[in-house]
Amino acid sequence: MGTLYSPIPISDEAREWLASEGFDSPDVDGRRPTPNELMEILNSLDAQTIDYSISANNWQAQISDSQSVETEAWALLNVQNYNDNPDDPCDFYFAKGLPELIVQIVFRICKQFGPYIVVPDTDCCPLIIHADSNVDNLLDSWEHIVGE
Repeated sequence: MGTLYSPIPISDEAREWLASEGFDSPDVDGRRPTPNELMEILNSLDAQTIDYSISANNWQAQISDSQSVETEAWALLNVQNYNDNPDDPCDFYFAKGLPELIVQIVFRICKQFGPYIVVPDTDCCPLIIHADSNVDNLLDSWEHIVGE
């Protein structure tokens, strides 16, 4: 089984939880993208192939490295409770995938929609990402990756 990664936009509730866990967080709120906005961001990824599976109650994107079929650079993004309206803001999560790729994707989302936290289902600390983040520094210090 793989790790689930839940990106959550920063809000008052998220800030309160982060503070209770001993983390500082940005004062700015993030917002949830729509499936159409997610698709726009995913389609702008360099060197990635995106395969979509979209139906009445399902919205999923398989992201994989188009440079090599042997690479493990892939991620599976799912929209939660998709209601067949691609213009409604949505919650989403990554059901498995390479953490480095997931962080890169969430960073792109943050550039448009404000700060996010990424919470893996491994009891590891969350990762706070905002538009001014240095992604390499985040990846070098996130205990979820460093501790593997």
